[in-house]
Amino acid sequence: MEARRRRIGARACAALLLLVAACTAAALAARDEPQAEVCAPPFAPLPSGSCVALPHDASADTQVIVFLHGMAPTRDAIVRASVPFAEAANAAGMALIVPFGARGYCPWSADAREWLCWPNSPGLRSARHTVVQRLEEDVRAVGRMLSARAPVVPVLVGFSNGAFAAARLTAENALPVRAVGIAHGGVSMPAHFGADAQVPVLLLAARGDRWHYPTMQELRDELLADGWSPTWSERDGAHELTGDDVRAIVDFLGALAPGDRVDAALP
Repeated sequence: MEARRRRIGARACAALLLLVAACTAAALAARDEPQAEVCAPPFAPLPSGSCVALPHDASADTQVIVFLHGMAPTRDAIVRASVPFAEAANAAGMALIVPFGARGYCPWSADAREWLCWPNSPGLRSARHTVVQRLEEDVRAVGRMLSARAPVVPVLVGFSNGAFAAARLTAENALPVRAVGIAHGGVSMPAHFGADAQVPVLLLAARGDRWHYPTMQELRDELLADGWSPTWSERDGAHELTGDDVRAIVDFLGALAPGDRVDAALP
């Protein structure tokens, strides 16, 4: 009888643990479900749950930027931090797409695993393929909003953890892009950039950024070694995406030769 009670108790405990795990997973999923209200103005929601900010004079010729955020605790925090970039891009006649990373991809601490990050490690190629599919879906959705006459080819910009993602996707030539902006990040080595896939690249670094100034230098050196010609810009200060950084990105994209611009992909 005692053995039977122990077996019943063990089954009950196992069932309770499964229930707790299921509830925890459901809570995390619900926390990260696409919510229209997350995409507050100047943003609007896309079908995938990503956000987009369109300029008031958006047209088929509007240049489209995909912005990969740095690690962040919530989607609300990401949207709020992206507003200055959206406003600057919109003022220059550019659209800004802000997709969201997922939890579990910043593995260096239990707290970091709870933040929204990107699958940047070389071994996470399958997870990056899923990210690329979502980015392509977002770009197609924006193309429909713009009444684009041909597939839109975006610009890819990343900050911090998102900069590592942008660099990795560029190295893998995973997403067709017109140009790339990488701010205060780097690339997880090993990484090699095929010379035949070269596009204009802007690298932004901060001399006071203890961790990522060296990784940006390492990325620059790898690009140069692989035959690329990145534009390097550095400033004083710490690890953050400043107003000057945003203006440098927008100015860089606005100064591209017409043949390098996104409208070159349109008839």
